[in-house]
This record gives sequence, structure tokens and C-alpha cells, in this order.
Amino acid sequence: MATFYFNGWVDGEWTELGNWWLDDQFSVPATALPASTDDVIASANIDSNSGSDPTVANAEFFGNNSITITVTGLCTFNDYALNYTGTITGNCTFNDSSGNYYGGTITGNCTFNDSSYNYGTITGDCTFNDSSRNDGPITGLCTFNDSSYNSEYATINGNATFTNSTYTFNPARGTINGT
Repeated sequence: MATFYFNGWVDGEWTELGNWWLDDQFSVPATALPASTDDVIASANIDSNSGSDPTVANAEFFGNNSITITVTGLCTFNDYALNYTGTITGNCTFNDSSGNYYGGTITGNCTFNDSSYNYGTITGDCTFNDSSRNDGPITGLCTFNDSSYNSEYATINGNATFTNSTYTFNPARGTINGT
């Protein structure tokens, strides 16, 4: 198992070997693309993939994701990174001001921390912490903690739990199709 670093040196293409490095200083070029047992840290946007859909152990994004990827461990988004139009199979954590954007689709459980958000589609259970929010459709159980909330545009097809200072705009316009 190795850690591969994507910096978009050539472009935003996953299969472009010139975008991949074996160190975080980008001084040791990769000689192969990441395999299913490898970890990936992307500091630039991954915009396209002309090969087969990749599978990796863990992925950490500091740039946007717009490809289909399977992550068998944990997929983490930090800073302002977005699952922009990507399709992710695997569990995800969103930190800081990152988010699952309108075109983003996730099949897996998700945790949203800080001021992160969901505008995309999630099939799985979700936990919203701090000031995070849900603005998209979720099929699964949801827990809202701290000052997180479910917006008037959101739909939850499952049960929802609200603790502390959390709230939902339901029944104004938001929908919860569970208890």
C-alpha cells in the first residue's frame, strides 16, 4: 500500500501519470496509477477520467472531485473541496466548508462537520455536526447535532433525529418521510 499525491501538474485527468507523485513535495514522480490498495491525496481538481472507474483504499480531497470512484476505506473532503459532479461509492466525511455539490452522488454513510453541506444526492445514513446543513435528498437515517439543520429544500427518506440547537424547516417546505 502506497500513498499517491495528485497535483494536476499536467491537467485534471486521473489517468495522466504526470499528475501523480509519491511524496507530498511533488519531487518523486509516480511510475503507475494508484491501485485499489493505495491511498490518494488530491490537492487539485480531478475533472476527468478516460480510463476505468478507479477504486482506492482511502481518498482525501483538497480540490474538487468530478469522477466516479470507489473508496473502500474513508473519503474525506477538506477546506472548500467539493464532490462537484462525482459519483462516490464509499463512506465520506466533509470538513471545514466542503460539500457534496448539486451534481454529486454518494452511496455510503456521510458525516458533515463545521460549515460543510449536502446539496447532492446521498443514499446512506448521515450525521450533521456543528453548523453543517442538508439541502439535498437523502435516503437513510439522519442525525443533526449542535447548530446543524435540514433546509426547506431538503428531503429525507428516513428517520431524522434533532439534538441541541438543530432544526428543520419541515413542515414549511422541507420534507422528512420518516419519523
